[in-house]
Amino acid sequence: MISSSNFIHKTHYEILGVKEDADFEEIRKAYRSAILCFHPDKQQKPSETSNSKCLTENKFLEIQRAWETLGNPRSRALYDGELLALRQDVAIAEYVSLEDLTIQDSGDVIELSYPCRCGDHYFIDSLELADTGCSISIEGCTVFLLTSKSLPAFIVLPCGSCSLKVRLLINGDTRLHRDVHL
Repeated sequence: MISSSNFIHKTHYEILGVKEDADFEEIRKAYRSAILCFHPDKQQKPSETSNSKCLTENKFLEIQRAWETLGNPRSRALYDGELLALRQDVAIAEYVSLEDLTIQDSGDVIELSYPCRCGDHYFIDSLELADTGCSISIEGCTVFLLTSKSLPAFIVLPCGSCSLKVRLLINGDTRLHRDVHL
């Protein structure tokens, strides 16, 4: 995951589901497999909602962009250089865990925040967490964070105002008993 301003972005490697050291053939196979799953012509279910159709089309376009970059050795080398520069540019203020975050359940979305020393907050919500392979749910006073096996060990969260970032450490499936703000 790469963070930029107030957003968390998947890398082209994550979109295709390959490691960054994957060879061309691995990337090509992952692209072909992904494109077959998300190609708009393959999505012919009449019961699909326009929202899920839009999500499928967006995923298809993400896969296309990833392949255009990673399928060309020159553009891949430039992209790898940009990734390295972005990762080195990340100024981490501190490391935090799920236990350190304030959790607010606003109905459809669960919001997590952590105070920054500038007075603003670092934010992530359950939708952004789902994009990283985590799901979060609340049952009574218990918060559950479930992770996928391919999940990174951390997520970088930017502050809403300043340039500081925190690293949210993810330690597998977690269950917390805590007060949840409604």
